[in-house]
Amino acid sequence: MESFKKHAFEKDAKVLYAGVGLGNPNGEDLPIYLNEDYLIEYNGIQYIEPNLN
Repeated sequence: MESFKKHAFEKDAKVLYAGVGLGNPNGEDLPIYLNEDYLIEYNGIQYIEPNLN
């Protein structure tokens, strides 16, 4: 992520992030299997500040 932020800072650009999580509905520690139910978590597109410290 730092390389994206550095590049955006140098080019005066924006960094957008869309994190998607998948999980087994029977437990967080269980694997996800093909053609079986699963959970999905999506919090939308997030803007990441490219400021460098």
